[in-house]
Amino acid sequence: MDSSAATFRSDLPVVDMVRRSPDVPHRWLLWPAWQYRVCAPLADQDELNLFQRGVLGLCRVGVRDTEEMAAALRLHPALVRVVVGELARFGYLDEIRRVTEAGREALVTGEVDPQDTQVAYVFQDVFSQTLWPGAEVAPRYADVSWDQSGPFLRSGSKGKPGPPRRLVPVRLPDGLTPQPPDAVTILDAARRRRLRRPDGQAPGAAIRRVSIVDSAPTMVWLSTCLYVNRQGGEEVWQARDPFAPRASPLLRSFVVSRTDHDLGLKQVLADLTGGTAEKRAVDLYAADLDVRRDVEEQLALGLGLRAADDPELCRLMVAVEAAYLRSGEGRGRAANEHTVTYAARTVELLLRRMVAGHRPPDPVLGELRRNETLRRKALAEVCRSVGFGPPGRLARVPWQKVEEAFAGDGHVNRHVLLAAALLSVLAGRPGHPLLRFGQRQPGFIDAWNLLGDLRNDGSHAAISDPAPDEVEWARGLAHDMVRACLGAPPVSTSEGTPV
Repeated sequence: MDSSAATFRSDLPVVDMVRRSPDVPHRWLLWPAWQYRVCAPLADQDELNLFQRGVLGLCRVGVRDTEEMAAALRLHPALVRVVVGELARFGYLDEIRRVTEAGREALVTGEVDPQDTQVAYVFQDVFSQTLWPGAEVAPRYADVSWDQSGPFLRSGSKGKPGPPRRLVPVRLPDGLTPQPPDAVTILDAARRRRLRRPDGQAPGAAIRRVSIVDSAPTMVWLSTCLYVNRQGGEEVWQARDPFAPRASPLLRSFVVSRTDHDLGLKQVLADLTGGTAEKRAVDLYAADLDVRRDVEEQLALGLGLRAADDPELCRLMVAVEAAYLRSGEGRGRAANEHTVTYAARTVELLLRRMVAGHRPPDPVLGELRRNETLRRKALAEVCRSVGFGPPGRLARVPWQKVEEAFAGDGHVNRHVLLAAALLSVLAGRPGHPLLRFGQRQPGFIDAWNLLGDLRNDGSHAAISDPAPDEVEWARGLAHDMVRACLGAPPVSTSEGTPV
């Protein structure tokens, strides 16, 4: 990186969360990011547990005495009193244990509406616009000095100073524009280091309490490093998470994608790896770019999907195929999770497009709004005609959420999204993609639930561990949905939902 570009950005703050140096060969980097100050909810749980549901249900039907509830639920009275206290703190029971309006909604949705929020900071990669996993309540900033050789941090103490820690800033292209993350992405990042709900989704009540505090983000540098360790006798380079003392597959993928655009970054890897390892690293960059180019060509030939025509969908499908190939067709854990994640995002994108492009007429929506029996019957009939089978839990989706999906207001969870996509068939427009997709994926309602269970948005948190057949199945699901939406003919018979 030339010194003029580095000096021009020398006024940016440096976030330095992990100050311990690795005990292996390493080189320090400054990675650019957008810093957002956000307000996000704090909650020990996302859903009502079994005890809370039971007590709330009894209170709703008029059973409010502690002893009576304990006998009905076969629980100790002391435990019932604890649960009642929790529900009162949530605002679901009033002072005489009557169920509030919020409590009735919680019984329907099963979600806990968090009342407490906290101001924190989240960080977004400036190149990919990806939000880094995790939120920091109090980021630590380093006192960085700059000279003709670039930025450096002083090590040791004032009484016993050590050698300066040299940092190499990654080149900043001109015209960078932040794309503010939505509430779902912020909530997901803030909770990335906690256990998720079983269905992998963020609760709608929590999403509604997320907001960005500042009108515009601040650009900052993230202090991190690349390092080399040995695995099975071979030297392997890794990128360290800027926020935790561990390897970051996410940052490693960012480094690979930026190397051809930043000679300074490329030199850092060359100096770090050296010799044969350097050649392997260079080969890796070239191979990754070649894979992406080959995938784009295959998508254009097989599906007629070109980046120029649909960049968003093409980008997701390239990510699916590139991760699948990097995993050795389902045999590498980290890339397995990426394959499943991007497959789920692809299907979700196309379902959202169906909802946006096939909105039923207002008179139809009005009739469904007024008549719950008609709604259930219509949903069951559409599921049957499409080939998905019984609607299952989709029949219990709140109608208000379905209307929000059709209105494009905010985020809706996966069950609401699929219910709205099914009801969009009632728009009556010819060639609805779900009619073609149902022929390829009967029983998709169960498959959609399973895909959510397998999905793992976090490159850092090993939450899911999909097997090779599950990875193959998720990839096939995305392919079938894309083919249905593009009107492309099927290639071969898809596998069923893995058990």
